[in-house]
Amino acid sequence: MEIEEINEIMEDTCWSSLAFCCDLEKPCPERDMVMEDLGISKEDFTNLKQNFNKDLYNLISCKEVKKWILKIKSLPVSKTQIQKS
Repeated sequence: MEIEEINEIMEDTCWSSLAFCCDLEKPCPERDMVMEDLGISKEDFTNLKQNFNKDLYNLISCKEVKKWILKIKSLPVSKTQIQKS
């Protein structure tokens, strides 16, 4: 299946992507139809959503670590502290 065809099928979801669809506990005929058209099982959908969630947390964590490192680097360091290292 070509990307264009996948995008066209995904347009039937609320946000044009299964990534933003509700979990399977909530009834959604549009999501279910798109999953069927794309050949995605309920188990695969659940795994994809869980992986998306993990990736999102990792992205947020990386940004927080970068902020922390930048903050540490911006702290003034005295010559005495450098000599003790």
